Amino acid sequence: MFFVFVVFLFYGSFADDAFIVARYAENLVHGAGLVFNQGDAVNALTSPLHAFFMAGLAWLAGGSVRTYVLLAAVAVFGVAGWAAYRMFAFSPEKARLYQFLLLTFPPVAFWTLGGLETPILLVLILLICACAAQDSNVRGDMGILVLCALAGFTRYDMVLLLGPLVCTVLWRRKGNVRVWGVAIFLATLFALWFAWCYWYYGDLLPTSFYNKNISKSSAAALGKGLFYEFSLVVLLLLPLALALLLGRQKVAENEPSRAEPSRFHALIAGLLLYGAYGLFAGTVHMMYLYRLFVPIIPVLLWAALRYLPVAPKPLGYGLMGLVQLTLVYGIDQHSLNFNLALLIPGGQDWYEFSRAGAGPSNKQANKVFAQQAQAIERHWQTQGQDAALVPRMAVWTEGQPGYQLRNFYVYGPLVSYRHECRADYFKMAHYVQDIQYLADGAAPPQAKNAQGWELVTYDDMPIREWGGERKLIRVLWFFKQPELAHTLPARVHGACR
Repeated sequence: MFFVFVVFLFYGSFADDAFIVARYAENLVHGAGLVFNQGDAVNALTSPLHAFFMAGLAWLAGGSVRTYVLLAAVAVFGVAGWAAYRMFAFSPEKARLYQFLLLTFPPVAFWTLGGLETPILLVLILLICACAAQDSNVRGDMGILVLCALAGFTRYDMVLLLGPLVCTVLWRRKGNVRVWGVAIFLATLFALWFAWCYWYYGDLLPTSFYNKNISKSSAAALGKGLFYEFSLVVLLLLPLALALLLGRQKVAENEPSRAEPSRFHALIAGLLLYGAYGLFAGTVHMMYLYRLFVPIIPVLLWAALRYLPVAPKPLGYGLMGLVQLTLVYGIDQHSLNFNLALLIPGGQDWYEFSRAGAGPSNKQANKVFAQQAQAIERHWQTQGQDAALVPRMAVWTEGQPGYQLRNFYVYGPLVSYRHECRADYFKMAHYVQDIQYLADGAAPPQAKNAQGWELVTYDDMPIREWGGERKLIRVLWFFKQPELAHTLPARVHGACR
């Protein structure tokens, strides 16, 4: 019931990047290729499997982000229950506890509904843990390799978490033709995918890799990464441990674990590698509310409960539920990136969406972007332009406006990225999006801005900052004649034309 309640509460809090994937999927289904802007081969996809799943959903049922997240919620709920009883077949009490802890963990519920690849990864990691918990056999090991490959195809950084497990399986089956045959086949598929990416896009990796580029991280970024992971442990895991202990009851301590130690230890090694990577990658754009770490929660909980000699009484479950409800309230009403830095003067600016983003404002933003797209479409139709002219817009939020206005060319840091061409998107666009952070009660905008651009539409979204101060986020759209022609090169490595 808790999971259903949180799903109802968080539904509609879609990440903007979800609509980037949705537009790629729609273009693929309609024959334009796996692209965001038609005729523009730029790879802004961080999850190939997610994109193909969305394309299949669009082809079969005219699917949307809303349909996807509802299916994701059902899948996570169902697989979590099945996997828990596979991992803890020797202890139904621990299986129930595992399922409770996973499904009431606020970031798990939130990112199941975020519209991104996170629930796919959750399902795959749960299946991998369930397989790793069983007695070793050839068929099971082949299944682990396939699941690991799917996880890697969902997000490339899964190689850090699952690489040690893959190596362990291959080492233990070094003389088995079937297992190694599956491994070689999967490796060949990956090689073909990357070869196709290089041929089609001109890049092996998505544009977010170059935009976020964690290799340039500083000591300050490392410090913030350490504090962010510490915050995750304190805010989200320690209270659960305390509540569990306060409501404890003894369980049998001689319950055998069926998991092979080597496979379990390989997952723990992967967990450590992934945690080190998360020090730099866990705080970059679109990783708020611990999104990078959500797929490793099944492994963390398995490690925590594997040798736990206690299980909660009803009082323990009640205390844990109360802790989780408190965290859900904090996320929904105060900060979409709930973390300990909020308690430090100036710390609300350390991480994305810490200061003012909360559940209601996030849902409102999705509605505003969709409504504004309709206003822009109507405005363009009144301009009397040649039907062959492709309208162009420069945006900060590439997903929702781009998804709603699929006949527009979108300029943005991800979807129109070029390595050697840092063109001024605003000078090439007909429509320009501006997002302002203002005091509550700010005067409405003028019909034209300082550059003489015509105001098409705007919306104010009232927000309440951490600490109670009221502000507003103003999203404006301006129309103008482009000062420059479209000068971006046809290929991602080309120079400005």
